[in-house]
Amino acid sequence: MSTYNILEDDIYGLIKKIAIPASIGSLFTTLYNVVDTIFAGKVGTAGEGLAGVSITFPLFLLLLSISIGLGAGTTTLVGNAIGAKENKNAREITYNSFILATIMSILSVVILYPMLPGILRFLKVSEEVLPYSLSYIRVIYIGIFTFTISGVANSVLSAQGQTKPYRNILIIGFFLNIILDPLFLGKNPLYFIELALKKIFSTVTFGNMNTGIYFSESLDIFPNMGTAGIALATILIQLFQTIYIVIKLIESPLFHCQREKGEFKFDYNIIKELLKQGLPAMLNMITVTTGIFILNYFVSYIGGSNATAALGIGYRVEQIVMLPASGIYIAMMAIIAQNRGAEKYDRVYETFKKGFILSVGLLTLGSIIVFIIKLSLISLFTNNKNIIRLTIEYLNIEVFTIPAYAVLSSSINTLQAIKLPKVPMYATLVRQFFMPLTLYTLVTFVFQLPIRFIWICVFINAWSVSLFLMFYARRQVKKI
Repeated sequence: MSTYNILEDDIYGLIKKIAIPASIGSLFTTLYNVVDTIFAGKVGTAGEGLAGVSITFPLFLLLLSISIGLGAGTTTLVGNAIGAKENKNAREITYNSFILATIMSILSVVILYPMLPGILRFLKVSEEVLPYSLSYIRVIYIGIFTFTISGVANSVLSAQGQTKPYRNILIIGFFLNIILDPLFLGKNPLYFIELALKKIFSTVTFGNMNTGIYFSESLDIFPNMGTAGIALATILIQLFQTIYIVIKLIESPLFHCQREKGEFKFDYNIIKELLKQGLPAMLNMITVTTGIFILNYFVSYIGGSNATAALGIGYRVEQIVMLPASGIYIAMMAIIAQNRGAEKYDRVYETFKKGFILSVGLLTLGSIIVFIIKLSLISLFTNNKNIIRLTIEYLNIEVFTIPAYAVLSSSINTLQAIKLPKVPMYATLVRQFFMPLTLYTLVTFVFQLPIRFIWICVFINAWSVSLFLMFYARRQVKKI
């Protein structure tokens, strides 16, 4: 448990202590997704598995929007309550957040599950790729509750500055995924581990290990389930992570105490406040998902399945770049929320300023590194020359866009923490819906330009809205 005081300790020190475990956890989440992408590339005969999983990314984000949005609202309210020394209220918020997460999970599955084939066809998924997409995303949707429950539990831990438990379980989940993904594809995990170690050794030493492979590739413990097997591995691991993180929440300082009778009850006013804080963040994430739907539609229209696969690989590479800053955003929200609750407004502004500088600096450095080693990163996912060419073209422009995401995220998390979530939602609606539809339509149908102009539009969208939110957040923080 923490040995630091969020209301008193040095801001840079607090960001470091909270952000580093969170960033390490994010690293292993990204590596987890990389493993899924690599094994998806081994399903099908011509990249259908990779394209099928990649195209479902916005549908996956749609599910995560519940967890992320409700988690953001929970962190804000719990953090403010703890800062104001209202621990009983913080626990009541937690209980009601779990209730709301369960209700929203059930509603999401009931509403969206039957619509999955129609949504994928709208995204121009070919008939060859469609079965792979459906096999993956249907399993993920059935297990949605594992994401929402663990998301709420982790958000309460984060509000207390506790990011190590989630880091630990994400590391374990990554290694479990290395085992389960190949097993559910009828393959031998040891074969791929040996292959990966040899490739890493060859890269580091600039040598070539031609000693052959000791382990065989096939291992028919389970039948080859295709992309459904990759999704099943995710749900089983997520279930294990959910149980672990809930146990850690029960052991945390907020709950490891004498609790009053009647705390665990449905409270309409708390639900209303959670929706007030969480819905804008949730809709913000849904808007982002809609933006990815729109981007995938135009990318698929211009470049087909190869361009879609390239965009999916590009997303994975971006995730790697943005890892170091992800923990900073979590730290900013926890520190700002508690200090706002304690009415220490000078520390709120100091956290915003220092978190902003750190995150932008890290993403700028990460962009430079990716620009230099992009070919090595892309080769982890595919050896298709056309997909590699398209991904390089995407990253050559996207490296200039990536720092904008630090500006965007640090501003949004600050506004969320001070209970002003609506403006980021409207700004994201402009960035992900109105501007893309206008610009992508001009590029695709009016001027019929090459796909690289779509990437330029992404650059314009990101920077224009990010700068607006930065100035707005700075003004609001100074006003409180």
